[in-house]
Amino acid sequence: MYLPAHFEETRPERLRALLRENPLATWVVQADGGLQVNHIPFMLDADRGPHGTLVGHVA
Repeated sequence: MYLPAHFEETRPERLRALLRENPLATWVVQADGGLQVNHIPFMLDADRGPHGTLVGHVA
């Protein structure tokens, strides 16, 4: 994906804040009859892994 330099965010603290403030993602899959979109709650476990780990739940 093309990302112009003026939209690039590389500060880890801002990226972590963005994930904390917006803990909902969309999961798009191709299904019979077209695309299917599901909303998935996520949280960032900042202490897991070198950059943190996104943890989500799908039931």
